[in-house]
Amino acid sequence: MISLEQAREKVLDRAKPLAPEEVELLFSWRRVLAADIYAGHNVPPVDNSAMDGYAVRSVDLKDAGPDTPVRLKVVGEVAAGSAYTAVLGAGEAVSIMTGSPIPKGADAIVPVEYTNQAENRVSLYLRPHPGDHIRQAGEDLKQGNLILQKGQTIAAAQLGILASLGISRVKVVKRPRIAILATGSELQALGASAQENHIYNSNSYTLTAQALDAGGEPLNLGIAADDIAELEQILAKTQDCQILITSGGVSMGKYDLMQEVLKGLGMELVFWKVAIKPGKPILFGRWDEKLVFGLPGNPVASMVTFEEFIRPTIYKMLGKKQILPDYIEAISTEDIKKKLGRKHLLRVSLTLKEGRFYATTTGQQGSGMLSSMSGADGLMIIPEDSAGINAGEKVTVQLLNKSVVGTR
Repeated sequence: MISLEQAREKVLDRAKPLAPEEVELLFSWRRVLAADIYAGHNVPPVDNSAMDGYAVRSVDLKDAGPDTPVRLKVVGEVAAGSAYTAVLGAGEAVSIMTGSPIPKGADAIVPVEYTNQAENRVSLYLRPHPGDHIRQAGEDLKQGNLILQKGQTIAAAQLGILASLGISRVKVVKRPRIAILATGSELQALGASAQENHIYNSNSYTLTAQALDAGGEPLNLGIAADDIAELEQILAKTQDCQILITSGGVSMGKYDLMQEVLKGLGMELVFWKVAIKPGKPILFGRWDEKLVFGLPGNPVASMVTFEEFIRPTIYKMLGKKQILPDYIEAISTEDIKKKLGRKHLLRVSLTLKEGRFYATTTGQQGSGMLSSMSGADGLMIIPEDSAGINAGEKVTVQLLNKSVVGTR
């Protein structure tokens, strides 16, 4: 067996970034930028008002206050989308709306709630400072500056930034197409009445959700029985995929056929078995241009090995800046014993107390206990050479739910 780190290195050495493609802006959400984005113009393009009110010369209002209003002549109005073309003179004010360009000669805005207009005169009850309530040209995005970087994921804010720059189409990295096949004669599809000695297929659904979350484009191939001919027929449908994921059939039982079938189809086996629990019997290989992951059939082992190996692979193919998991330090709330030889990845919930995270296992840790993944914020890592840990000891936790660190 090889270590998790050695196995991951072998996987990532074979994962290559995919080519870019251009898509309409709305279709770039949650995609990864394939090129740096520079501002083609200032945002905002000109100095503009941050408030509804009056554009003034601050020097004219040096004596203004709640009990000492200063009256100015209103010489115009600037609505959004229009402009005041004259130069504001001494003793003058211009009525202005939020977002409207600042008239020449004005250096401050007095909000409307500190004013009282009667006909063409306005009383102002506030002494402004130069620059008050004025948004400067380019204060958000400055022309020529690097705004978004290659490898960055486009979320809602990034969509807005691109739109504010007038960019309607954007280059993103193609998403890897990921074939997902659950194997085992004991599996049955959803929607049918439960059959004796059968279990419902859950791995196809967890793996599809994980693939979508990571940025892939999953192709659900359904279920295959433990039959060589059926497996070969279904696997032939994966020619246009960059990643193939199977679950089940990779251990040492009589009906664990996946390695035999894949080798027969031409897969080069890179490794089989990794010193982790859960997930020991995972296999990895290369079949033509596809990366092949044969995951264990147990639901937790399937999900955990996806996080350890396949998510980083997808991230590298997408050209993301960070491809490896995030880790934090926590305090174990329990005594945990284990055998030497394998790295244990325990599902834990995290709580924050007085600035420190505490990790508690989410129940029974068997690799068939899918409920242990529900509510898990991370995976507590106990090294291969450790016989366990005691309550109160510091541990490393690989984050599954990154939002939990936002509670810090």
